[in-house]
Amino acid sequence: MRRHKIPRILKTLTGAALIAAMTMGLAATAWARTPSEADLGEAQARLAALQAQQAEIQAVIDGLEDQRDDVEAYIRELDAQMEDMTDEYNELTDRLGLVSEALERSLSDTEQLEADIDEQYEAMKLRIRFMYENGETGLLDMLFSSTSLSDFLNRSEYIRELTGYDRDRLARYEEMVVDLAEKRVELEALQTEIEDARAELEVQQETLELILAAKQSELEGFDAEIDAASGELHSYDGVMNAAAAEVNAIVAEIEARQLAEQQEAARQAAEAAAAAAAAAAAENPEGESAAPEQPVEVPTQLVGTIASGWTWPVPSIHHITQYYGNGHLGIDIADGRGTSYGAPIVAACSGTVVVSRWSDSAGNWVVIYHGRDGDGDQVYTCYMHCSSLCVSVGQQVSVGQTIGYIGSTGQSSGPHLHFQFRFNGMYPGAATTDPLNYVGY
Repeated sequence: MRRHKIPRILKTLTGAALIAAMTMGLAATAWARTPSEADLGEAQARLAALQAQQAEIQAVIDGLEDQRDDVEAYIRELDAQMEDMTDEYNELTDRLGLVSEALERSLSDTEQLEADIDEQYEAMKLRIRFMYENGETGLLDMLFSSTSLSDFLNRSEYIRELTGYDRDRLARYEEMVVDLAEKRVELEALQTEIEDARAELEVQQETLELILAAKQSELEGFDAEIDAASGELHSYDGVMNAAAAEVNAIVAEIEARQLAEQQEAARQAAEAAAAAAAAAAAENPEGESAAPEQPVEVPTQLVGTIASGWTWPVPSIHHITQYYGNGHLGIDIADGRGTSYGAPIVAACSGTVVVSRWSDSAGNWVVIYHGRDGDGDQVYTCYMHCSSLCVSVGQQVSVGQTIGYIGSTGQSSGPHLHFQFRFNGMYPGAATTDPLNYVGY
């Protein structure tokens, strides 16, 4: 079975992790300066390298676990084989015991039969010897002691039958001895066969035990390697967290710097727009053309689609004192009783404040850039003659957020809000539209 070269891999990866950690330490020291996009790329590359190393270790662990599972499955097969061998060995042992008992009985029967043969043989010899030694005297005695010829003949026949009985008995004994000897040979052969089978089984069991021990040791080795690799994998947690934190910190710093640059660009654009508007204020008493001679330069990050719906700019007043048209570039919102002063003014849509300052014609005024509409035109809203303002240039505002309060500053005939829509810049002649095309009251 092929084994992973775990120690070498882990040593290599460990070294890489230490180098990565040292590199991040040097990088952290270098952040005394403002990080750049190149710094971000390097940090992201370090993080990706650590992630790749971690994935490699995980792949090693997965491979080790697969091999460990294979060894465990093989050990289970060996255990099953060992159990079968044990059952077979026990069965052979039982059979051997039965055969040994049969052999012992056969030996005992043979010994007893041989003893009976000896005893029968000795008795027969005595009878034959007696008849031989007494010879004719025995016959004469048997003749004269007989009560009749029939009795004599009966006694003679008895002697002949007795002699034949001895011969038959001895013959049967001899046959029994032969049968027992043959049976003993068979039993001894069976005993030898069982003993040989059991000995062979013992050898197989010993071999199997050696294999099991080796596989168990291999399994323990896999466990140790998996533990080592898992420890190495967990050791990456701190380094990975530090690398991710480094990337996040760089991203945060870059985003903060970009936001500051965007706000500064918006502020400068608003100041330029306000300066141009002040220069044109004398030409427009209502402030409609109080805007820069050139379009407001919108920073790239502000050029997006309109993000939300529109709302009425004065929630507490839904009365128009002058509509759009006939040279009037917006609508005037007031209650018509002269009591509108101080009513809150809200952003008609979310966006970025590009103007928030004083104008001799428009008074305190605010311009919000909202992004591009469906036709790709830049959309601005203007809020003039405010008594006070509560937003600043570059500030992001949401729809319905309070940006100022109704007043009568600048060239105004009384408290009201002059509300305008402009497109593609704040300059004299910039396209306008009726605000009621966007907001309802």
